[in-house]
Amino acid sequence: MVCFVQVNQCSFSSDGKLLLTGSDDFNVCVWDVEEEKLLFKVTGHTGPVKACAFSVDSTLFATGSYDCTVRVWNMKAEECLHILQGHSRSVETVCFSRDSTLLVSGSWDHKAILWNPKASGSWDKTVRVWDSRNGRLIFLLTEHTGRVLALSFSLDAILLMTAAGDETVNVKRFI
Repeated sequence: MVCFVQVNQCSFSSDGKLLLTGSDDFNVCVWDVEEEKLLFKVTGHTGPVKACAFSVDSTLFATGSYDCTVRVWNMKAEECLHILQGHSRSVETVCFSRDSTLLVSGSWDHKAILWNPKASGSWDKTVRVWDSRNGRLIFLLTEHTGRVLALSFSLDAILLMTAAGDETVNVKRFI
């Protein structure tokens, strides 16, 4: 597997057979690990792709970009299902819950946004949880004073961990 642009993030599928890469050329590539070949490439972001992650069942993947959006993609159809907007700075991290019902994104706006069925974080120092079906805000965490840099769900998807540039880690129960 050879890339000719800066790769900002990579993520394996849960079975280790597929690899996602997000890069400065605004593209996301899906690779077959065993065959070491490109399966397909998706475009749509208007800035470098800074984050990517598979859902646990690998039917979806999410991407975050310098364009301040999170996109949720259908693996089989190779198409964008949702464009999630809510960040005001670059989205640097995305993470699905273990049951693939939630997605969290983290951004330089200091926010982490939790999306249903997926989630995100931000540089505005907040974490937001959205219902992806109707776009309504479900949960808002405003305790960080620095950019949200990392997010993770507990195995049961009840706890959400956020880490920020303010040298803090928050663990919140949201169910």
